[in-house]
Amino acid sequence: LYAFEPDVTILMAQSKTLAQNPLAAAEQVVALAQSFEQNTDGILIPATFIAAPDWPLHLMPSEHQCGLQNANQQLKDHFADDPRVQICDLDSLAAYYGYANALSSQMEAMAHIPLSEGFMALLAQKLLSHLKIQAGIIRKCLVLDCDNTLWGGIIGEDGMDGIALGPDWPG
Repeated sequence: LYAFEPDVTILMAQSKTLAQNPLAAAEQVVALAQSFEQNTDGILIPATFIAAPDWPLHLMPSEHQCGLQNANQQLKDHFADDPRVQICDLDSLAAYYGYANALSSQMEAMAHIPLSEGFMALLAQKLLSHLKIQAGIIRKCLVLDCDNTLWGGIIGEDGMDGIALGPDWPG
């Protein structure tokens, strides 16, 4: 990986593949990120863990679900001020899509990928937005129409010299 010198690297893993305990899994992600930052100049996009409820009719989250939520918060807090790491909030995306729709036992059995095909399409859009930010493709522009609001007159009709500016109405 380091010899390739990628501009952007996406890190997605299930907590259970990294450690028995979700907080230990988050620590593994932090350790991987630190190694990445020491060995490359690229941007890292680690994903949070999906903290789906064990059963949707439970009134209280399970210990495991709480552990995953705490691990996700630990990741967000750790990388909050790191300009080379952008968290992809996979858990929020799965909650938006619906945990039951986002996860697929069939895909897990066939390909060891727990995500449904439909959710992977949404995830691809989310990751693309991260990549667009890195490439500088996303632009934001705020356009305000302040004619006869902050100044008197209409710039398009009266020109810059024809508008009234001042502390009193109409300028």
